[in-house]
Amino acid sequence: MENRQGEGRDLLTTLRAGRETKELLFVIRQWRFPMSASTLPKSEWSGFFATLSRTLEGKQAEIEVLSLDLGDQVEAEWLPLLGIAYDPKNDLVEMALQDVDHMIPKPKDIYVDVGPAGLLMIEVVSADQTREIIKFRDPLMLPAPH
Repeated sequence: MENRQGEGRDLLTTLRAGRETKELLFVIRQWRFPMSASTLPKSEWSGFFATLSRTLEGKQAEIEVLSLDLGDQVEAEWLPLLGIAYDPKNDLVEMALQDVDHMIPKPKDIYVDVGPAGLLMIEVVSADQTREIIKFRDPLMLPAPH
């Protein structure tokens, strides 16, 4: 990720170490992200998504596709996240959700949006300018049945 004087290295090291989510969120906040999206360099895509996949285990994800040709569409709405990865050989971002395998071919740019509570969303821009917004949340905690 873009960083100021090596500050991003601490985040990437923590991500690769697979530490718990609370520690990861603390490090992200300490990284001095502006309250807007930051560009993730292509050289870091594989490692970032591999670590993120482990860190976000048990979360839910929503995928929204924004395209000039198709308009705005929700591809998946708050499904359990099984994994997310970047395949450099095929130049492909792949998201596995319960009952949905979503692929984004030939990503051009990836932005990571971090707020005070941590990771808010990831935006992937394809070569054809389609924008795919991936949001994350904890599953809703329902009361136990009586």
